[in-house]
Amino acid sequence: MKKILVSFALLFATFSAHASMIWRAVAVDAAQFAQVQKNPDLLGRMLFSKGDQTISLDKDWHGIHYLLTGTAWDVKDGAGQAILGGEEFGDDLGYGPAHMLTAAQVKAIAAALANTSPDSLAARYDADAMMKLDIYPTVWDREGPRALASLLMSYGELVAFYRRAAARAQIVVIVMV
Repeated sequence: MKKILVSFALLFATFSAHASMIWRAVAVDAAQFAQVQKNPDLLGRMLFSKGDQTISLDKDWHGIHYLLTGTAWDVKDGAGQAILGGEEFGDDLGYGPAHMLTAAQVKAIAAALANTSPDSLAARYDADAMMKLDIYPTVWDREGPRALASLLMSYGELVAFYRRAAARAQIVVIVMV
């Protein structure tokens, strides 16, 4: 347990120099998830490995969540679970514990994301509302169209990530670092 706390403390220190709250996820099969539960150090290695089983939305996570749900923190069914959904497990990693989405949840999220077009998300973009709700990072009024373009690019990556995980019947583990 000490090893994982030290590993995440180092990762947190690396990112905190930039005062960032970064969203990362990894898709794993049931056996890999069981190994993560037995040996939490594996999660850190998996989250920062290369390949199509990992994704980082960097700081776009909260903006995408807002566009999907219309809220700052509420988790809704379907696509509304993609960013903040799942069951918490393990220790607090600095911004809370990891979250786990089952393969069935991943499949439902992937289907809902596939039915949510970038155009429909763009229509929901409201910089004033996002600023009032304190959607992280609070740049929406300054960045405007550039921020929206970044959100939509990250959204495309999120859709592809969930599509691959659903096709492989994988579990998704989400963390904030």
